[in-house]
Order: sequence, then structure tokens, then C-alpha cells
Amino acid sequence: MNALLQTTGLTVRYGGVLANDDVGLTVGAGEVVGLIGPNGAGKTSLVDAVTGFAPARGTVSLAGRRIDRLPPHARRRAGLARTWQAGELFADLTVRQNVAVATGRGPLRNLWGDLAGRRPPGRDVDEVLELFGLHFVADRRPGELSLGRQKIAGVARALVGGTRVVLLDEPAAGLDTDESAEFGRHVRAVAESGLAVLLIDHDMTLVADVCDRVYVLDYGVVIADGTPQAVLADPAVRRAYLGSELAP
Repeated sequence: MNALLQTTGLTVRYGGVLANDDVGLTVGAGEVVGLIGPNGAGKTSLVDAVTGFAPARGTVSLAGRRIDRLPPHARRRAGLARTWQAGELFADLTVRQNVAVATGRGPLRNLWGDLAGRRPPGRDVDEVLELFGLHFVADRRPGELSLGRQKIAGVARALVGGTRVVLLDEPAAGLDTDESAEFGRHVRAVAESGLAVLLIDHDMTLVADVCDRVYVLDYGVVIADGTPQAVLADPAVRRAYLGSELAP
């Protein structure tokens, strides 16, 4: 497997609280890997550490290159993107403008790029809009779209430019069954285009349907990993969820 994202011994502390303890995971090109666990298990802390928004010990590698000493914006330019749990679209911009925000590197660089006829490497805005089926709503504002399409637009923005790995932090929160299924199809399409996707979500139907492999966190420690079917049937995983229904 061509591992685009790899963490080794990743450990996050907030004062006396151990949020992540020696976490190691890999996500390969063309793969959707799930990261699940009960509330407070350390999932978002791990995403923050990988993307540079939380101090951590251990290593983070992107396509074999260590990036754990880089600040968040440099990790993004290296090809590591993420979404956020909270709403992240600009209400006064169109969908196209929201997606295009990710291509900006400051007014002087944008001006030079325009004059030189250069574009940022990787996917451009129109390509991403087409991939996610957003081209026909590109001139609308987020408030005119369903919640499901707003979530898809948020992911689309993360893919513009030279993104190689994308971390999706609970993207299906608030979606109904049909919206979640549609969202899952887009996630699979992203992976099939050659990117690596790490999906964090509580929607077990979505996780089981779209993920190739799954890691389970509990109290900051990986307690299981494997195929969705094997992981969701693991007694240790069920105990971690305190008897919650995991199977779709």
C-alpha cells in the first residue's frame, strides 16, 4: 500500500489530560479510512495534532516526508487538508467563491499568478465543482442549499489545489439518511481519484458503507483496527460504546 499519511507514536497532552497516547495509523492513496470512538475518545485531538493545530509528540509523515515540525499553513501547502465540525462556509459568498478561497495565497501572490498566467498545482475550482456535482449551484449562496450540499461544498473547498490527503471531521453530523448516503458516494469518488481520506464520524452506516479500514480510539488509545465489519463486531469496541448499536 502506498501510504500517503502515516503517524507514529503520536501523543497529545492538555495539561494533565492525555488526549492521545502513542497513536499510529496509515492512510493509503485511494483509500477511505475511518476513525471512530465514543465522545471524548480523542478523535478531534488527533486531527488537530496531525494538521498542526495542537502540540504533539511523535511523527506525522505525508508521502514519506515528515511534516510534524511544520506549522498548519505549511502542512496545508504540502497537501494535507481538513474540514471542521462547525459550519465553515462564508454566507455572503457564492459556492464558487467559497471553494475558490482555498486557492488564495495573499493578494501579491495572487496578482503575480494572474500576470504570469500561473495556477496553483492540483485540482482547480471548476474541476472540483464538477466532481461534487456543485457546478449547477455554483452561483448560489450557502443559505440557498440543503445542509447536505453545504457539507459537500465544505469538502470540495478542501480539495482545491494540491491536496493529497483530506481529514473529514464529523462531516455527516446533522444529515438525514439520504443526505448521508449521497455524501458517502462523494467521499468514495474523492478516494477513487487517488486521494487519501481519513473520515471521523459517528454515523456507523456511513462508516461501514464507505470505509476500507477503520481505527477505533478509546481514551486516546487505538483499541482495534481492521475492516468495518470486523471492527464493529469486536466486543472491545462494543464495550467502549457502552452497548450502543454499532452495526448498520
